[in-house]
Amino acid sequence: MASAWLASTRAVILSECDRTKRRQIQFYDNRQCFIDKLGLAVYEFHWSSVTHCLNVTEAYSALLHNLLCLVEQNIPIHWVTLLFTTPPHITPLVNSLLRRRNKFHRKGKTDDVN
Repeated sequence: MASAWLASTRAVILSECDRTKRRQIQFYDNRQCFIDKLGLAVYEFHWSSVTHCLNVTEAYSALLHNLLCLVEQNIPIHWVTLLFTTPPHITPLVNSLLRRRNKFHRKGKTDDVN
């Protein structure tokens, strides 16, 4: 009986410690409008800095650098805080959209939500 009580007490203590933890997550907003914008930027980019490289290693590093710059310019990065009570099926993107919707509802701007 004592060991069962001790085990359950430890479980409660562990879950109480986890309740105070918040995770801040950084994520790319990969909605279709931003993916299309990135595709257009990749299409219009001048790739001469990659094609004029003399060896494969330089070309690969130039390609990666250019692609990372294009992603940073065209796809926004959001921060969201996930609590311990957040269900696992709520992704960071969904969580940020829910918080945005709730913010507009609190201000009474229901037309701006969409």
